[in-house]
Amino acid sequence: MMRKVFILVAPLALLVLLELVFRLGLWEPMAKPTSHAGTSVRLKRMLLDAQLARIDFVTLGSSRPSSALITKALPKRPGRRVSSMQT
Repeated sequence: MMRKVFILVAPLALLVLLELVFRLGLWEPMAKPTSHAGTSVRLKRMLLDAQLARIDFVTLGSSRPSSALITKALPKRPGRRVSSMQT
């Protein structure tokens, strides 16, 4: 009987523990600065900074050069504008 209760309660307890770890920011020192998690940590700290209180909006997504569109690989057509973000 106790084993069945443990099997039902253990996943819920783990879920609550992980939620607390994320909400309290205890995982932030483990995030690599160059990873997506590290980028989220930097963004969170910037949004909480009092000097940056006038931020109107934040866009989410990856704007890293490794995942950006490489415009040199696109065929050049006459009359077609190419964006200024060329890599």
